[in-house]
Amino acid sequence: MNREDFIEQLRQQFANGIFEAYLECEHGQGEVDYQDLKARLEKIGKAASVEGLHAKDFHELIFGVLPHDVVVRLFPEEFSAKAS
Repeated sequence: MNREDFIEQLRQQFANGIFEAYLECEHGQGEVDYQDLKARLEKIGKAASVEGLHAKDFHELIFGVLPHDVVVRLFPEEFSAKAS
């Protein structure tokens, strides 16, 4: 397996982990425990870094996997800066 295949496999593995964390933190009618989700994502992000996935790539995975409104609630500083 070459490096590109390895990285793509890591991306898929961690994308699945991100989505599972989201599902575990979603309760009832679309209510999300954002504090728990953010903590889980930080833990997954650390594991991704250890495995060789760059922080920027992991962040992009979060943006690609999670619904936009959830991402905005998790990272409001990124969206308020862009709006200015």
